[in-house]
Amino acid sequence: MKIHSGLCAFRHVCIRRVFGILCSLLLVTPPQLLAQVSTTQSPENRRSQVFAMAEFDLSRVNEAQFDIQALQQQIGTEPDLLAHWVRTQTRWLPYIGALKGPHGTLMARQGNLLDRSLLLAALLEASGKETRIGHFDVTPEQRKLLRKAAGDQQIGGLEAFQPGALAAEKSLTEFQKQSGLEKDDASAALLRRVSEETRLELALTDTLTQHQQALNELIADKVTPITRNLWTNALDRHYFVQYRETTSAPWKDAHLLPAGIDTKGSLGVFAPDEIPKSLLHRVDIKVVVTQRQGDDLVEKLAAHESIVTATTGASPLRIQFSPTNLNDPEAMIREIQESEGLGPFLKRLEASRGWLPVIRLGEESIAHAQTIDQIGNLAPYSSIGISGGTGTLGTALEILEKNLGDGKNNDTAKRLEQVRLDFEIYGPDPEKFRFISRPIYQRPADAGANLTREQLLARSLALCSRIELLLLGAHVSPDFAVTQRSQAKLGIRLVSDYIAAKTKDSRSLSEFDAPTMVKIAKKLDRFPTKLFQTAQLRRSADSFLAQPNILSFWSRITPSGEQGLETSSGIDFIQNAVESINTAASEAFQDRLAAGLRDSVIETETVPGTDRSSAVSTSALFAAENRQGWLVIDQANANVVDALKLPAIAHKAIQDDLDGNFLVVLRPEPNDGMTAWWRIQRQTGESLGMLASDNGVGGQALKWSTVAFIVISLTVLALIVAFGGKSLRNFEIPESELDKVTNEL
Repeated sequence: MKIHSGLCAFRHVCIRRVFGILCSLLLVTPPQLLAQVSTTQSPENRRSQVFAMAEFDLSRVNEAQFDIQALQQQIGTEPDLLAHWVRTQTRWLPYIGALKGPHGTLMARQGNLLDRSLLLAALLEASGKETRIGHFDVTPEQRKLLRKAAGDQQIGGLEAFQPGALAAEKSLTEFQKQSGLEKDDASAALLRRVSEETRLELALTDTLTQHQQALNELIADKVTPITRNLWTNALDRHYFVQYRETTSAPWKDAHLLPAGIDTKGSLGVFAPDEIPKSLLHRVDIKVVVTQRQGDDLVEKLAAHESIVTATTGASPLRIQFSPTNLNDPEAMIREIQESEGLGPFLKRLEASRGWLPVIRLGEESIAHAQTIDQIGNLAPYSSIGISGGTGTLGTALEILEKNLGDGKNNDTAKRLEQVRLDFEIYGPDPEKFRFISRPIYQRPADAGANLTREQLLARSLALCSRIELLLLGAHVSPDFAVTQRSQAKLGIRLVSDYIAAKTKDSRSLSEFDAPTMVKIAKKLDRFPTKLFQTAQLRRSADSFLAQPNILSFWSRITPSGEQGLETSSGIDFIQNAVESINTAASEAFQDRLAAGLRDSVIETETVPGTDRSSAVSTSALFAAENRQGWLVIDQANANVVDALKLPAIAHKAIQDDLDGNFLVVLRPEPNDGMTAWWRIQRQTGESLGMLASDNGVGGQALKWSTVAFIVISLTVLALIVAFGGKSLRNFEIPESELDKVTNEL
């Protein structure tokens, strides 16, 4: 569904809009908490209901569902009680190595013997014990004992999504009393929640079932489900916990088997925070640049970081590209005001000569990167730090811009051909290796030796991308997701109240100094909490993660008309492979198929804000067309793909799927330039809905018009610091902008 840009009509946009625009792009709303509200309510009333619901949600959270210290205090300090809890409340799963870690195992209520032992060790350490992990290779007889114990252990794991029981009169009374809202307002807030959860339940039951039935009919004669015994290599080694009260006390054993196992043989030990590298699951993230040198294509590494899921848990990760010549936001804003149009801004983008990729885990920059120049050369910036201080990114960009020279391409034999993100997933089992690539920029195939102005602008905009990631080794608990979303909302309430108090009379921020602006910016630059909700909606007692999964939320900007810009965002399951509890080939195939379809439905249902009418996804298109008219493609009829003349990025992605033994169920006609298809592994049932366009590959896209791409090209903090505390006339905060911030968190 096309959304036409409104950026051409920029005459009435002044500096007072910047603050609200910054917020609107960075902050997102969990659909479970916010639905469309009546326009008759005041903005203050709507926000107070949202904040009251966030407080209510937090009051109902059981922290023992995801916090190890809280769980230990609930159980006690007795080692036998702690071991009994882990033994009986977490399900034993067949995979190799440390994937989930203690926090992931607690949230998912499932794990292998090593991850469950790490959870027990964490609980014992929370109770004041010193611990270590003991391990040894098992004998054939011991393997039989372990397999029997694993088969007998059937409890644990998270149930699939169920709506909360909020419609009851008791909940209304409790909510009204706690929130202080009038009964009508409290009732309206609860009814919105119930309506939203009912919609989600319908999508995850009826829509999912109809998708699965239709696809099974389409692919029935092309799939060959296979039986895979996941326990074969998962019981080669036994793990258990040793603990002691003091450093001089003897070590004692704590097992997760109903009956102990002989540990008198040759033992190996390691500390819980020193897991051998050979046992770890990790994700390597790379920013790869392809440079054409004459007739050759040369790949270069611009940034690289390795993430271990067992130690990072569900930590947010951000990858951001920043043009080096956008280091003076104040001058840009002044130029836009004076010209009453985007012309000066677009000229800056056309003239971009370098782009800096940054990878951050939480608040810290974790990867050393190199600047990418306009012909694909890389320049290190190791002497310029960008973490630990305010404004340092802007400083780095300024220095890098000066070091890029005059920007003239004196080496006509070299061209920047492509920039992409590569994800390499490693684990103890080499058969689990996965490689996934996502393009960021692709030089047009018909481009000449020199790019046109339009192509220069498109390149710079593509390299203003911002990607937020969740790297997961386990299903996410509902209480954890609710906590993340609610705390984000209440953080916005603090800054909203602060702004309201400071601008009560003037409605302007013109008197704010630089430190105050920095403080506000930090509170507004938040991770998109929709990814936590997306992760927790995937949960199922019939499935588990046996290797890292990667969820992403991306933001891109593309030209729209002669003087306009259009932003798009979307949720993309970069890696979504799960395993099934069932061992029968056909049942396991259907479980994995359903898991992938559920992910695609979730992508559609967790779009930003409250308006899903402009969202495009494989699931939505499949449903809108009554699941008819789509083509089933395998290697035997792969020439169909060539005949359709798809965009280059879509063509390559589909060909890669076919080469990987996936079936492709393709929508033959593009939708607003987007190609949609289902990818289904013929033997395992692994599946996902895919979208591709000239700009990238993903799972769901939402377009809207905005002038907020300053946020993507720099950071909120760099932008605010650039104001330097100077008095900014007309820097106002309308009620509608604060309301928009709240509604898009």
